[in-house]
Amino acid sequence: MLKAEIICVGNELLNGKTVDTNSSLIGRKLAKIGVTVRHKSTVGDNVNEIAQAVKQSWNRSSIILVTGGLGPTKDDITKAGVAKALGLKMAFYPQVESSINRFFKKLHRETPPSCLDQAVLPEGSLPLTNSWGTAPGIYLKKKGKRLFLLPGVPNESANILTFRVLPLLSQEIGILGINKRPAFEINIFGIGESKIQEALEGFSLPPEIEISYLPHMGNVKLVLSGNVEKPMLLSCSRKIQRLFSDNVFSRGSISLEEALGRILKQKKHQLAVAESCTGGLLASQMVNVAGASAYFLGGVIAYSNQAKVKFLGLSKGLLEKHGAVSIPVAEAMAAGAAKKFSCHCGIAITGVAGPSGGTKEKPPGHVCIASYSGKTMKSAAFQFYGDRFMIRQQAVSNALFQMFSLLKNK
Repeated sequence: MLKAEIICVGNELLNGKTVDTNSSLIGRKLAKIGVTVRHKSTVGDNVNEIAQAVKQSWNRSSIILVTGGLGPTKDDITKAGVAKALGLKMAFYPQVESSINRFFKKLHRETPPSCLDQAVLPEGSLPLTNSWGTAPGIYLKKKGKRLFLLPGVPNESANILTFRVLPLLSQEIGILGINKRPAFEINIFGIGESKIQEALEGFSLPPEIEISYLPHMGNVKLVLSGNVEKPMLLSCSRKIQRLFSDNVFSRGSISLEEALGRILKQKKHQLAVAESCTGGLLASQMVNVAGASAYFLGGVIAYSNQAKVKFLGLSKGLLEKHGAVSIPVAEAMAAGAAKKFSCHCGIAITGVAGPSGGTKEKPPGHVCIASYSGKTMKSAAFQFYGDRFMIRQQAVSNALFQMFSLLKNK
């Protein structure tokens, strides 16, 4: 099996001003083509440190991916560090210069002279087109080793990785006759990884099968893999899905909002939302999915009580009796959203996002969520923890799953 390493470059990664998301994406993508990441390092914007990191990786692994330090500014010195490590001279690549000029021409802007420095690459490089920026990716192959340089900007790094690096690697891995291990992913909501592990302890699985737990904001992705035949892995995956049938919302890379969209389309229902403390975050997540207009009609951000009355039809008496953060109000908001947009389904979120504004009975993180489908209503009160963004994000995830469960069980 091929071993890979990731080197992240940037002072901002070391001082905590920027969070590294590139390496996690690289690791996931490489695993899908049978390449295992065995080591990751982070270095600052220093030519000697970059060169030393590359030399160490070069001696250990057959594939190296370096992210960061490819831009037009003075601290973008990754290419110089790599050239020093491999004993390469720098060379001018006219095709890269042309690509940079075309990029700025599309923006109706003159090319800044500093950007043309990005056309100077280590000799022997294969430039990799960057569709979303000016810094090209770089591929160097020497003595059976493969080294890829990617920009540090996450969307540019992801673009080059997905459309340039992975196709190249897949082709060469195929030539080498290296097959990726089969893997199945099961997405579970509302159960922590420790509870899942406890439930699986009495579950008979072949010793060759490995289970990885990847938690994220209420979700746990179970990844089943191993040196076994695909039918055996599929059989075990199905058994686990039955074990957690109430909490499984999808398989593979299908997100919670995609899973909800699929079931809405399947049942030929349309959805509207009413949001208070999440302020449009739920609607934003719904439209992350291409084609969401087929089932998502819109939403109302009813932050104030006046907005709840005016736009969702709630009565002042209901708000005075129960308070804005209550299950009766959430239910009225969900039904009001469906009525406002003349559709079958409505979701509502009302709560205290914090860090201020709470009471002893309803502290920060107290959120009420309701899902309405025809004459059926499902609602619950939650107590979330974390900062303001985390509370809002947890509210959205739980709202999506609540509606998914309601429709799944109808």
